Amino acid sequence: MNMFPTRGRLPVIHQVGAAECGLACMAMISWYHGNETDLSILRRRFSVSLSGARLSDLINFADRMNLSARPVRLDLDALGRLALPAVLHWDMNHFVVLKSVGKTSVTIHDPANGARVVSKEELSRHFTGVALEVGPREDFLRTRSTKLVTLVEALGDFSIFRRALPKLLVLSLAIQLLSLLPPLLMQIIIDESSIARNSDIVLSLSLASLFVVLVTLSTTAIRSWITLYFTNLINYSLVGRTFERLMALPAYYFERRSVGDIISRMLSIKTIQSTITDGAIQSLLDGVLGLVTLAVLFAYDVRIGLVAAGSVLALALSNQMFASVIRSGQEQSLATAAEEQSHLMESIRAANVIKMFGQESMRLSKWRNRYLRLVNANLGVGRSQIAMTAVNDAIGAFQLIAVIYILATGVISGDLTVGMFAAVLAYRQSFAQSVARLIVQLMQFRLIRLHLDRLGDIIHHPLDPASAPTAEQAAEVASYPKIELVDVSFRYGDTDPWLLRKVSLSIEPGSFVAIVGPSGTGKSTLARLMLGLLEPTSGEIFVNGRPLKGSTLRNWRASLGVVLQNDKLFTGTLAENISFFAAEVDPDRLAEVGRLADIHEAIMDMPMAYQTMVGDMGSTLSAGQYQRVLLARALYRNPKFLLLDEGTANLDPATEHRIVQSVSDMALTRVVVAHRPALVEAADVILRVAEGAVARVERPAP
Repeated sequence: MNMFPTRGRLPVIHQVGAAECGLACMAMISWYHGNETDLSILRRRFSVSLSGARLSDLINFADRMNLSARPVRLDLDALGRLALPAVLHWDMNHFVVLKSVGKTSVTIHDPANGARVVSKEELSRHFTGVALEVGPREDFLRTRSTKLVTLVEALGDFSIFRRALPKLLVLSLAIQLLSLLPPLLMQIIIDESSIARNSDIVLSLSLASLFVVLVTLSTTAIRSWITLYFTNLINYSLVGRTFERLMALPAYYFERRSVGDIISRMLSIKTIQSTITDGAIQSLLDGVLGLVTLAVLFAYDVRIGLVAAGSVLALALSNQMFASVIRSGQEQSLATAAEEQSHLMESIRAANVIKMFGQESMRLSKWRNRYLRLVNANLGVGRSQIAMTAVNDAIGAFQLIAVIYILATGVISGDLTVGMFAAVLAYRQSFAQSVARLIVQLMQFRLIRLHLDRLGDIIHHPLDPASAPTAEQAAEVASYPKIELVDVSFRYGDTDPWLLRKVSLSIEPGSFVAIVGPSGTGKSTLARLMLGLLEPTSGEIFVNGRPLKGSTLRNWRASLGVVLQNDKLFTGTLAENISFFAAEVDPDRLAEVGRLADIHEAIMDMPMAYQTMVGDMGSTLSAGQYQRVLLARALYRNPKFLLLDEGTANLDPATEHRIVQSVSDMALTRVVVAHRPALVEAADVILRVAEGAVARVERPAP
């Protein structure tokens, strides 16, 4: 028996990151009980670990959302006694929402795969026996807290569209008005030829009809060209604006999402653009044409007008009936396509590893499973669209039969001429086509919300602190910058253990600092905090006495030279990569940093030297050469602060010794994260990270 009062609709909310299934389940249940929240809002309220959420975390989330949560352990037979919707623990590493329980199956909302009907047999293979009943407390706030993306936010500058709109409206209106003339001319031609038998008038009217057709075709061609031109301009503006926003997001945004998911969201731009440029104007004109032709049909015969108006109402009801099903299916299709695309990209990037382990068939099998889910999702959407089309066609057929019957009886009674019969059929056809297009476009406008919501993950996500607008003055980064950490603590999630706790340290100008410690203790995290790639959970970081945020962070990053673990080169020449695609490349500086990184001679031995092409996936560089090119890139910009995270891990001892000597002789502040002794022994200061603390290691007296 349900212990909580029944509320509204249970939505499907897809997880964005791999670790967000629990958060998505809480968003669905919150929405059901009246608080229409979304993942972006909950993500800002609750910091979820990259490892995912536990059941205890969901109970904590529920309490902070003013929801009552009760964990229960039960058998499959007892599912019907749960207060629904409830959260089910799934496959030991996932959460889903149980919507309803039937005799042989249950309906679940899976944050990863959408709404599904699961048989009791399949359920027994996945359900772990642990569930969470969730319902509202007395202080639960029923409100709408979702922040929807508007077209203005997505498009930004509407000036391009405003410039195109008047031209397209005038041309489109001319085309629509011209389309009203041929049926009238046809009526006159038929009546004149069958009744008056005046061949001269028939010839004149035929030539007039030809002229109207030619003018209509010319106007249509001009409108198509203008539409094509402005469509591409708007697409360029929209994609550019979204990509600009994407590049301004913090580093952790990309760590929590798959490449396929991000690309899928960017592809939503195409649907938005086509709906705006093609659909908006066409819908307006179809609406006007539909009203005009409906008035014409009423003028010929009131009964015909009533039949036409009734068919519009029936079509609207039909599309309303299928709209939510199609939207849900398309949402699931988009999410599944993103998952399939991510798997495909991952397989391409890891092709060597897959072949070495002989796991081609395993990867193919997993891809087939994902693609099959995509096919099934598309089939579901296709079935709904076919059913909707069949219903709409049936309505159109009934309308046509009714109109023909009324016209035929009118001709028999002498109230209508044969020419009027043909003209009314033509106007009816024009009316039916305009109404059909209008209804399709209105459905597209409803579905555009789905794509706008997907873009919202990019547009509404908080910006990187260095990209956020600020009025503060930037701190000048001195030749030898000083960086200070004051009571800095950090953990990835609210329930994760602390990686760093109350760390206070100072890196003096011009010093050479080595950070050491066991793997997984937070050395790289400490480095990323210094770079501003992560924000402290508490405490503050200062550069030259100013907080590391806003314009100070921008200025700080401009003074850095960095080599992080798993850094990448881009598709281009070695010269372009080392200079990071600078507008003007200084060949002398290239050679200088190449020598400092001990890579110059190896590059000059290549047939194309610094013009040798490399890329993120394949090149002729060895692992050691690759790492030295990354070091040369870090040095090219004349940094004031150099940070190397395992920057010599792939080098042989002799090469590493030369690199260490180069780094030791550099007149700048240097911080290295290292396990190997060569860099550590050359450092002035050694900091050891262990158990959340950072301590200075005293060197033994010589």
